[in-house]
Amino acid sequence: MYPNGVVSVFLRIMENCQGIMLLRTNRVTEFDPAALSRIHLKLKYGDLSADAKSEV
Repeated sequence: MYPNGVVSVFLRIMENCQGIMLLRTNRVTEFDPAALSRIHLKLKYGDLSADAKSEV
């Protein structure tokens, strides 16, 4: 999937974060299990409507 070095750096950044880190992905099934275990709050939301997309 991803090279071990990339995952290792990402995990270190997550562990050293002293504040709030916002992550967004549409590839949840490919997210590394070690990273998922370090996330305290996970929110799932549906697709935006056409009107909401135009507002964004």
